[in-house]
Amino acid sequence: MDLTQIYSNPESQQQRYAALKTELESQGYAFVRYARAPGRVNLISEHTDYNGYQVSPIAIENDFVFAIGTKAGSGIVTIQHMDPSEHPTDSFDSCESAASIAHPNGEWSQYVRAGFHAARTYNENLSYEFDLLLVGSGTVPLGSGLSSSSALTCCSALAFLAFENEVDKVKLAQMVAKSEATVAIEGGGMDQAISLNAELGKVAVIKFNPLSLSFVKLPEGIRVAVFSSMKDSKKATGDSNFYNTRVAECRAGCALLYQKYTKQEFASNVKINMCADIQTLYGKKSPSQMLSESEELPEKLSLKQLAEQLHYKSVDELMNSLFTTQAGGILLKNYTDKTQLTIQKRLNHVYSEAFRAQMFERVLSNISDDDHERLHQLSAISNFMKESHVSCKDDYECSCQELEEVIRAATNSGAFCARLTGAGMGGFAVGLIHAQDDEEFMAKMTAFYKSKGIKNIEDVLFLTDAGIGGGYL
Repeated sequence: MDLTQIYSNPESQQQRYAALKTELESQGYAFVRYARAPGRVNLISEHTDYNGYQVSPIAIENDFVFAIGTKAGSGIVTIQHMDPSEHPTDSFDSCESAASIAHPNGEWSQYVRAGFHAARTYNENLSYEFDLLLVGSGTVPLGSGLSSSSALTCCSALAFLAFENEVDKVKLAQMVAKSEATVAIEGGGMDQAISLNAELGKVAVIKFNPLSLSFVKLPEGIRVAVFSSMKDSKKATGDSNFYNTRVAECRAGCALLYQKYTKQEFASNVKINMCADIQTLYGKKSPSQMLSESEELPEKLSLKQLAEQLHYKSVDELMNSLFTTQAGGILLKNYTDKTQLTIQKRLNHVYSEAFRAQMFERVLSNISDDDHERLHQLSAISNFMKESHVSCKDDYECSCQELEEVIRAATNSGAFCARLTGAGMGGFAVGLIHAQDDEEFMAKMTAFYKSKGIKNIEDVLFLTDAGIGGGYL
């Protein structure tokens, strides 16, 4: 892998890489190699990965990079960012247990520590007989919904495995997803899978249980535009903790559907937590066939009502059975018996979005050379993405005023479709444009952002092709 494969402006990136190496060597470490992992933008299929359904992301050019260096020592790992005022330096002993190393600390380094946890899971004997320094910098905007945290965790895992003969990146992606959940939110594995395994010029189709990746070519003449709502997407923080709440609401709906189908009390040892599992249980060939079932779910239930319907003795028993995280915590914060869960709309979104993703893949896999047919196919792709956004806004309720405004601006500037991407509630949106319209689009969107007082346009607006996944340089 070389810089020309990765970046549209490799010259500026060369300076970035050189600065990392210079900083590392200035501290007496011998340079070994670079590790990098990109962010991603999801074209469709939002909030479906943790429900067991396929997703269709691409890797973007923006990434996280570590320079890796060693010197004589006893296995101490030091983690340093090129912007230490915002990202404090951290260190740990690689001989300690992975569980004691990977813990939430509210700093950027928690994701690096999670990367070590994943690397230790990949190689249970991982430790170092020398001191290790990682010096890094990232270009994925924070709080963007473009997986800045997963890019960092994936890059970290690669850095810690830099001395392996070969790394199975599909296998590693699954381990990174589980390790990242020890310090942050419950995800489904999409972000890590695409960051490590993306193919240049292609849209990934990622399926789960087991994890598999296939790729379809991004149509020629189409560019992906990515633009900020100017509101951070903080899915793992705040009292609302909306991301984990959505996970909980989906689990609640699945439990109710399970109980309805089996006509048995939902037991604490039942392990069906995902909408895809329920589709299999019901014997439906398409997720769209589950919509008639999800429409019969209650619109809302309090936790007390849900516990009663599922035959739990108390809300606390419900919480400790159905709503636990991989790290052993509880999905919902500050809950009471009266805490309300929205159920029907959430599953309506998941099943309809899963069907749209399947249709999106089908059309993308068969793009015609005939101009008339191709125009029809691009119109279908546009409609799928627009419908996805409406469902995210109305049924999953993960849009916001700022996202709606920037999406309107993008469509008025020439994007033939646009939608929120990532968890939502802020962050970035994504749109498709015809390549011949890219200059006009960028000019109009630049004017939009300048009218909002934004000076550094590159922080909020960029065009990208489908990028390449993480690796070593």
